[in-house]
Amino acid sequence: EGRQKTSAKLVDTKRLLGCKTREDVDVFFLEMTSATARLRQAKNAKKKAAAILGTSSSLPSGTPSGQVSPAPSIE
Repeated sequence: EGRQKTSAKLVDTKRLLGCKTREDVDVFFLEMTSATARLRQAKNAKKKAAAILGTSSSLPSGTPSGQVSPAPSIE
């Protein structure tokens, strides 16, 4: 007996409730699925680019890695 897999999904409920026919609902979920696929592809492409550049997305964006930020001048 396998367990049912669940995950959080964002659904445009107003648009879903506005569907009048079964075909409208089918089109709605098809568009939702393709949008999810595009987001997944973009996320994977970003990870690949970071791996190629040798950077990590967990680095702070304030200063590039390996560079020292300037010290404040005290007068």
